[in-house]
Amino acid sequence: MIERYSLSPMRELWTLEAQYVRWLEVELAALAALEAHGDVPAGTYAAVRDRVHVNPDRI
Repeated sequence: MIERYSLSPMRELWTLEAQYVRWLEVELAALAALEAHGDVPAGTYAAVRDRVHVNPDRI
């Protein structure tokens, strides 16, 4: 994206960290569905949600 044509909210939306956060949200939603369906043990979603945090420097 050309810097001078991008507004601050759009730049923030497309940062690597923001993209990683959205990917994590999608994966957590999928995990919640798997847990609800009984494909993964109960409590897996909560355990992952509480332990996983986005750190772009480590990715």
